[in-house]
Amino acid sequence: MANPKQPINLVIHKGASHRTKAEIADRLATEVKAPYGNVQMPAYLNRKQREEFEYLSTELAQIGIFADIDAGLLARYCVAHWQYGQYTKRLASSPRKKAKRMREALENGEAKATSALLSDEELALDFERDLLEMQMKCYRMCADSAKALGLSITSRCKLVIPKPAEPARTNRFAQFTKDASCGN
Repeated sequence: MANPKQPINLVIHKGASHRTKAEIADRLATEVKAPYGNVQMPAYLNRKQREEFEYLSTELAQIGIFADIDAGLLARYCVAHWQYGQYTKRLASSPRKKAKRMREALENGEAKATSALLSDEELALDFERDLLEMQMKCYRMCADSAKALGLSITSRCKLVIPKPAEPARTNRFAQFTKDASCGN
């Protein structure tokens, strides 16, 4: 299977390009550039998620790798990051203290009857395991989004930050070659 097509700036940066200057200019002219400037923040973000969204969107826009169409992905990252923090906080509080409440729920018939044979310690460990699973799911969502957005160290190392076009340089000796050819 062939590798996916890469932006021409990345191909040039890698240095393994066999393309002519005309082919490179053609690819540069035909590459799609996503606009930036009208980023719509999703309404489902809470206050903390909105703050993180604003901060990250401005940081990513400053280095030139963020566009308006990336807002949804950044919002999903902010949600996953916030949820990961919530599960981490819950894990930090001792789930063993919650075992007493879980036992009371069992006795009142609010929980599964099959769990009636478990000790408080086993119930607390089950609760902790469930929290760890949810934390890991949030971590994976967060890591995948961060990788796609260039927020992780390894993904930033793979980025080629677009540079603004430099003005064409003139040859300061060009005037002498024109004058010399006129004199003959």
